[in-house]
Amino acid sequence: MLSSPEEAYLPRGRARRKEAQLLTRRLASLVPFASDDGAAMIRRRPRPLGSETSTCEHTFVTADAHALARFRRAIERRALWMAEDAARELPELPLEEALQLVRLYAERGSPKFERAAMRWLERYLAESSPRLRHFAEVTSSLARLEDS
Repeated sequence: MLSSPEEAYLPRGRARRKEAQLLTRRLASLVPFASDDGAAMIRRRPRPLGSETSTCEHTFVTADAHALARFRRAIERRALWMAEDAARELPELPLEEALQLVRLYAERGSPKFERAAMRWLERYLAESSPRLRHFAEVTSSLARLEDS
């Protein structure tokens, strides 16, 4: 007979043995060891491949957009801090998008404009090797952006 109502929900027979085995395995996977300062700590023993409990094999995808897509959306919305944040996440911002950020700095009157314009001009020279006349036109148009 059951001595309490809680015992009615406890597993019996084979289920109880299986639960006891699982609990024993879980406890055996915990290995005590001493840290450098002598304090006892517990570390999980690595599980062998093909063990009963497997890790989750699903790939989790977030709803966040790619940094370049967020950058372009921020430029369209003229949101400077969002554009800067997305640009920081990119390994290298494409030259055309970098120019849009420089224009946004000029539009907002940001103190970062001149340094960003100089860095963009350096990249422009290195990546596209323009003719002298075209480089002078680009430089003067950037200077006009600062004045407006």
